[in-house]
Amino acid sequence: MTVDGHPGVGKTALVTHWARTRANRFPDGVLYANLQGYAVGAPTEPTIVMNTFLNALGTSAEHIPNTIEHRTAALRQLLTERKLLVVLDNVLDSAHVLPLLPAVSPCPVIVTSRRQLTKLTYGHGAERITVPVLPADDAQTLLRKRIGDRPEAAIAELAELCDRLPMALLIVGEHVHARSSVPIAHLVNDLRQTSRLLDAGQLGDDLTVSLRSVFSWSYRALSPSEARLLRLLGLHPTPRFSSHAAAAVTGYSLEATLHALDGLIGAHLVQQDEADRYSIHDTLHAFAADLADEPGAVTRMADWYLRSLSNTHQLLVHDDHPVPELPSATDTTPLTFTSENQALQWCMAERANLTAMTHLAAQHGLDEHVWRFAGCLGDLLDRSGDTHVQVQIHQSGWNAAARLDNRQATAGCLNNLGKAFIRLHLYDKAEQFLDLALPIFEEVGDVFGAAVCRHNLGTVYLERGDPHRAIDAYQQALARFVQIGHDWSEAHVHHRLGDCYRNLRNASAADKSYQLALALRTAINDQRGRGITLTALGQLHLEQDNIAAAVDFCQASLNIHRQTADQGNTAKALCTLASALIRQSPHQAVAQANAAVVIYRELSDPYEHTHALTVLASAYEAVGELGNALDTWYLALRSLDTLGDPRTADVELRIQNLRRAMSGIPGPRPDEAEIPTTQEN
Repeated sequence: MTVDGHPGVGKTALVTHWARTRANRFPDGVLYANLQGYAVGAPTEPTIVMNTFLNALGTSAEHIPNTIEHRTAALRQLLTERKLLVVLDNVLDSAHVLPLLPAVSPCPVIVTSRRQLTKLTYGHGAERITVPVLPADDAQTLLRKRIGDRPEAAIAELAELCDRLPMALLIVGEHVHARSSVPIAHLVNDLRQTSRLLDAGQLGDDLTVSLRSVFSWSYRALSPSEARLLRLLGLHPTPRFSSHAAAAVTGYSLEATLHALDGLIGAHLVQQDEADRYSIHDTLHAFAADLADEPGAVTRMADWYLRSLSNTHQLLVHDDHPVPELPSATDTTPLTFTSENQALQWCMAERANLTAMTHLAAQHGLDEHVWRFAGCLGDLLDRSGDTHVQVQIHQSGWNAAARLDNRQATAGCLNNLGKAFIRLHLYDKAEQFLDLALPIFEEVGDVFGAAVCRHNLGTVYLERGDPHRAIDAYQQALARFVQIGHDWSEAHVHHRLGDCYRNLRNASAADKSYQLALALRTAINDQRGRGITLTALGQLHLEQDNIAAAVDFCQASLNIHRQTADQGNTAKALCTLASALIRQSPHQAVAQANAAVVIYRELSDPYEHTHALTVLASAYEAVGELGNALDTWYLALRSLDTLGDPRTADVELRIQNLRRAMSGIPGPRPDEAEIPTTQEN
């Protein structure tokens, strides 16, 4: 069923009230998602909603299927077993919600939108309901419940000025009730001067029009401090924020900010979602942005976010070559952190705001902030696997540094761009940017930066299949790091040298290099680095058929990666562990490989995702689930074809052999477009 209607008409309130009063029909509850189709930021992707629903139904992050097909099948299977109602609220259009419908089809589904979702009606048989405004009597009754018995004429005029829209009626009722000493005729006259609650002639998708007059009137009724806070919240890069961020944008003390927030919550203009997490409705956020008139507020906010991020960077990155502090900063008080875990939790919670703040700073010409944001965000985005976002952020940083003619910052951003392209397996682009960065580092006398750049060039050579050239580059970098006494970077190089020797089938040299890296990382308490090296040791022992040792190393690394929120390296450890378990515990191997597939899909890493699929297919074969094995091999084959990978022939042979083995099993294989997901054993 689709529910459409004007903004403020009460679509969400109607649906949630209906669901609450019929809870007995849905004993397993309601799955609700706001898809933010009409929001300042980008609409919520259907894949994110699937993840949220799977988590809500008890699927941990590492066990969420990786492909859209598998995720859809997994969610559909879970919903088949439950009596749930699914509410998909605030969708942009039919195309926005269509990818979700196959996954939630076992349950009743209600979709709300400002638009008429005619594609769902015509093409998918959805019943469509348009929510009308309230009848005149009901609108007046709603007002009376809040403001009491007032003159009938005044109440009737207020209801009509509100166009009998429930949201407007509720806001007006609350404000009139809060100003009981003000003659209602004055309040009605004030509303009348705004012509009407909706902007005349503005229809369609504009977020700012639906309740502009109501918001203006509500805004003017606020105290000066509350009104200023509301205005300046419009400058915040997203509608979700903390009290500390609100204090930064206004320059208020935290106590004064909390007091003003309480006033806005009382006026139903801001809501508190959890401890120190607030949000403002998307339309109101756009309205507030139109009123914001303090350009300096963006600088204050950028200062606070950057300085707080810098404080996390010092704890999360064991690197004594920090991003330089701002040459000057406004009088804001950044957050400080007492532990690596506390810093990491803040970063993960604020990740969307931090990336959005970087883009906002660029829009406002805050170039000194932008390249520093890029430098500090690299590790966080590296952990979370947002490689495409990394490219955008480092591109912005490079542009900002170039405008400032800051050669050292320019080189740093070019180097970081090269590193991001390595993660995307775009080695030519990576080498291009690294080759631009290296001479600049040398020109400005940055020995450390040049050594890091050589290290990254070594990784390009290694990934291209030239370990000898990579060893030469790594050894040049190592000599510089030893010279300047940089243990953290030395450990990186030793680890990479271990990768080179593994590539050359020199297990003894590889083990020695990995052990050197592990010792250094342990000495400086680089937990994330320790986890990475433990995984590599697991891979090395797996290649030597030392299964027990491989399993031990991988399990130790997983414990660390989960603590450090390192998604990419978690997936690598899971994949290695699955490979090690195939012979002795194949059912566990299926579970671990499935988890790796999920993560690599989320990270948009087609190369590693394909490798994880091959491990999963082998695990399915080991447990005798030949149908699922064949389906998974076909998925891997399609990925390899797309990538132009030479392993295509090997996978085709595995498929041929498997089909021959299955020739005696009755029943057709499911269509490739509807590949089922096998639940974990």
